[in-house]
Amino acid sequence: MILLFGIIAKKQYLIKNDNHFHNQRLIDEMVSYQ
Repeated sequence: MILLFGIIAKKQYLIKNDNHFHNQRLIDEMVSYQ
């Protein structure tokens, strides 16, 4: 049970990190356009 929770938490953590990097890239592109 705890192992399953750990896997879900890790997956959510990775998804959140992925979104953060994606947003950072969008911000970088916007800055470079200006």
